[in-house]
Formats: sequence, structure tokens, C-alpha cells
Amino acid sequence: MNQVISLEITSEDFRQNYVPEPIVPVNGRHWMLDFAPARDLLKATLLKRTPSAEAHMFRERGANIQALDVRLDEMIDVLGLRGEPRPVGHVDCITASVKLLVRMFREAVSLR
Repeated sequence: MNQVISLEITSEDFRQNYVPEPIVPVNGRHWMLDFAPARDLLKATLLKRTPSAEAHMFRERGANIQALDVRLDEMIDVLGLRGEPRPVGHVDCITASVKLLVRMFREAVSLR
């Protein structure tokens, strides 16, 4: 007995089987690692979660920067900021800085 199988994918099929691909930066380094307010937020989060971490808020040492970058990259995922778009232009940079500073304040007082 022959069965008729439809090869058309409907929007309902797509929603049921959709798995988003993770966002991977083009050059392998997330932009937040090079943006000072974002880096401060990541360091504050790292220090809050693991107080013994070698992350200094106001200075960084040459040998530890690469190891610190790996730990800070993990904090991007912990905070759920991996999909944030890179700010382009002065206004976007100011807006992103303010948002990140508010987020850092909320992290400091544990408001979420």
C-alpha cells in the first residue's frame, strides 16, 4: 500500500523543529571584551560569583589577560548578553554604556 508523503514544510512544522544556531562572533572574540563598560560589568559579575578570581577592577596584568578573557567570555553567557548587537556610532556607544552601568548597579545590589 502506497502512502502519500507531502514534502512541503509548513510554518507549523518549522516552529516545531526549529533550533536556533548559537551566535558566534566572526573573529572569535566578543565585542564586549574590548568595550570598557561591558568589561567592567563582566569583571564585577565574575568577582561576585567567584571572589577569589584574579580580576582587578582597575588594572590588568599582562600574563593573566588571556586567561581572564576566557573567564569573562563565560560571564557573557551567564548574563545572557551573547546576542547583544555591537554599538555603532557615538549615540549607540553612550546608550550601551548607560544600559551596562545600570545592569552593573543591579548586579551589585542583586535586583535583577
